[in-house]
Amino acid sequence: MVVMQPTLTEVFGTYRDEIDAFLQSDTREPSPTMLRFERFIGASLEEMVRLHTITQIEAATFLYFLEHDALMPLDAIQAPLHSDANPLLLYITPERYLLGLSDLTGELMRFAINSVGSPDAPVILERVLGMQRAIYDGTKYRLTLALEPLAPFHNEIRKKQQVSLTSLRKVEDAAYTLRVRSSEYSDPAMVQEMVRRALQSTEPEES
Repeated sequence: MVVMQPTLTEVFGTYRDEIDAFLQSDTREPSPTMLRFERFIGASLEEMVRLHTITQIEAATFLYFLEHDALMPLDAIQAPLHSDANPLLLYITPERYLLGLSDLTGELMRFAINSVGSPDAPVILERVLGMQRAIYDGTKYRLTLALEPLAPFHNEIRKKQQVSLTSLRKVEDAAYTLRVRSSEYSDPAMVQEMVRRALQSTEPEES
């Protein structure tokens, strides 16, 4: 007996009525169906969060950091994904939000690298370090509480945290090098080049 695999059209048709009903509803809460299938679309959701929401999580949180020197909260990330016609267009889970913040640490590191030639470099590096530490420690703490039982099955979380830690250590090294070399050399351009080389010598892989 040959069992035929259902086509995507057939699978979608099975849930079409439920999806249509949800899109026409007034609720802002995720439906059971949305929660049930979040794990299947999770990777695609994060990639969309990285591509479209590089306008959203990575870029938006980076802009928020520049403007407020603070971390953009999840509800502010979720807010643009509502509309009057369809109250909840897309549900971003706390897990996906934290993964997006892990990506932000890399953007902060690049900002620190580019700031080395600025007279405000020491201040910028300290600001970046403060935010990176908050994200890394906060992310690690929350994931330990919520996802520790899933750690053996969630390599993505572990990999992103490793990259975040590398970015953090790199900026720490840059801040230290800037302080030490500034006391040894009077030429700002020479100091900046030393720091830049120190940063580039430990460039982490993209997350």
